Amino acid sequence: MVGDSWLMAATADFARVLAGVVLTIAVGVVAFMVGGSDFDPDLALLLAVVTGGALGGVRGGLAATLVALVVAVAYYSQARFVAVPGNAASVLMLLLATLAGGWLVGSLRDFSDRLWLRSDRRNRAGQRFQQFAAAVTDASEDTLYGTLVREGAKLVDAEMAVLTVVDPRNGRHVVCATRGTSPAAMGVEVLPGVGITGQALRDRRLAVAGGREQAAAGGGLVDRAAAYFPSSLLRSAADPGRGSGGQPVASVPCLHGGRVTATLTVGRSGGRAFGDEDRLALSMAGPAIGLAVANWLLRRQVRESTLRDPLTGLYNRNYLDAALEQLLALRRRVPPSERKPLSLILFDIDAFRDFNEEHGRKAGDSLVRAVSTLLRGRFRQSDLLARISGDGFLVVLDGADADVAARAAGEIRSQVQALALHDERGAPVQVMVSAGCVTFREEAERADTAIRAVEAALDTARWSGAGAIVAI
Repeated sequence: MVGDSWLMAATADFARVLAGVVLTIAVGVVAFMVGGSDFDPDLALLLAVVTGGALGGVRGGLAATLVALVVAVAYYSQARFVAVPGNAASVLMLLLATLAGGWLVGSLRDFSDRLWLRSDRRNRAGQRFQQFAAAVTDASEDTLYGTLVREGAKLVDAEMAVLTVVDPRNGRHVVCATRGTSPAAMGVEVLPGVGITGQALRDRRLAVAGGREQAAAGGGLVDRAAAYFPSSLLRSAADPGRGSGGQPVASVPCLHGGRVTATLTVGRSGGRAFGDEDRLALSMAGPAIGLAVANWLLRRQVRESTLRDPLTGLYNRNYLDAALEQLLALRRRVPPSERKPLSLILFDIDAFRDFNEEHGRKAGDSLVRAVSTLLRGRFRQSDLLARISGDGFLVVLDGADADVAARAAGEIRSQVQALALHDERGAPVQVMVSAGCVTFREEAERADTAIRAVEAALDTARWSGAGAIVAI
């Protein structure tokens, strides 16, 4: 498929060649009719020059003249064809020479314009890409994904853009940003080979579908988008209408270091196909997006490595203090009567030091990981989980009252007791946890005072015996 600009240029070239040929034939016929027996076949040279000049300027005239000279030499060198002014052979050779010159000129112009258009497309695509790259470079870490879909749509004058990013933990590609389509698509996984995005992901090259040139494919933008997202997620997108040909969509894989870190899928609702210039611009943008996303993922990994406990993957004390302080600051902006309850639960593995000494540090690490797994399974993703000491785990429940917190603590205690643990000899080992719970309603506590309060509740539980739960 070629772009609209090339099609228009080729049409104009064809029109010029056809007009020149018709003009040349007309001139030849008129000259034959008027000149009669006095008609000079050497006028072929003059007509060739005139035709070439009309078709291709000075260079075209020279090319046509060269062809006419070759044909004229061949004609006069034939002994059996004695040049008789005004005979049919003279006129025929005149027309053939001029037509050959016109054909050569048209071919040269077409080839030259193809090269010019290709260079011009590359220059325009490069200018588009420079604007895109400048906007992406200026984007902050928090706005990178939104900038990529906004500028990606602007890059090719598209109404829809969807960005998928790989999850380094499992290698899956999920939607992280959208523009011009339903926000409900956020978080949807894209499978390799499924839909236009999956095709680009699988083949690791630009994939394009739809447009007026592919009317036989049919379907609207929503239909094609539904190939890689559930249709229910895209019902809010405006359907450009059916029956006017497949609506164009394009997806570019964004590679960095030989790995697809993201994909950018764009779509147009007006049926305007993605031409060569658009494809070139998307191909230029692919590596730039891949690099930007790879750097973002690396920064996030480095940041999280300093904020998470390496053994359990839970947040550490540094992150907990900052996150809890921010949460309490937000609560202070809300009138006391409108504040939701805020509960903290502090778990402690009973006799953990003795467990380590008796069974070894490796067994102790396995126990800590097992407890952290239970905590992840019981609490919501919106709840804040942190390991704040060797055997201490803190849970922050925004919107949970004292009864909810005490019930959750009791469930974790039961699950820990049910853990199937064995010592080195294979004998079963039972472990228990104690917990302290504190619930805040109207108090605007600071993070350090809130943690001291829940630590006091845990101390009370420890004095009460193993497995005790105390709520304040």
